[in-house]
Amino acid sequence: MTHIETNTSRVALLSEIENLPNTAFVSSRHAAALLDGSPSVLANWRSQRRGPAYCGNGDFIRYRVIDLHHWMAQRSHEVPHQNSEVSPHHLTEASP
Repeated sequence: MTHIETNTSRVALLSEIENLPNTAFVSSRHAAALLDGSPSVLANWRSQRRGPAYCGNGDFIRYRVIDLHHWMAQRSHEVPHQNSEVSPHHLTEASP
């Protein structure tokens, strides 16, 4: 699958869930699309007891939309923002 096909399928999955209430449950594929990841990453996280809260087991796993948003919000500090600037303090620490 090419990057364009992957992006298109992600957009299609997101459009399927965009009008759902926050309390709705979605599949691993939809959750992965919302998190910009893959179902296999979510499965890996579940096996390590990491990642967003989920319900179910085996082949029937569901995520609540609000839990996905909450999980992302809790981790927003972990991802550097494109427009963030390096403070002069950090530059002086890196200098010899």
